[in-house]
Amino acid sequence: MCAEPWVRQRCLRNPVELCQEDMLLDPIVSSKQAQRLLHLICYPELVIPDDALEPRTQVPRIIMERLDQWNLREAWVALTLQNRQLVNNSSEYQAWLDTVARSALEVFHLGEEAG
Repeated sequence: MCAEPWVRQRCLRNPVELCQEDMLLDPIVSSKQAQRLLHLICYPELVIPDDALEPRTQVPRIIMERLDQWNLREAWVALTLQNRQLVNNSSEYQAWLDTVARSALEVFHLGEEAG
């Protein structure tokens, strides 16, 4: 079902809905399960190992990808989900924020070199 284009469009048209407690942040759903489900919605054709869903490896990939309208929405949902999952764990959250900041700076730095 996740491979159906209408599912992706429906989910990404209202990305705020995905990061609610009755959706991907449901207490019954683990962080990895939520990340996997989001990946299946956004990239149904790509099979990736579980370690690729770790925030520290996923954030640079999210930020470095081309950011057209749909990829920007995917990135927003993925980063929002990770933010909300980690906000209550101060050490992991700080490390995640550092990773996001570093990845964003690398994108701008690479953009300057290309220009």
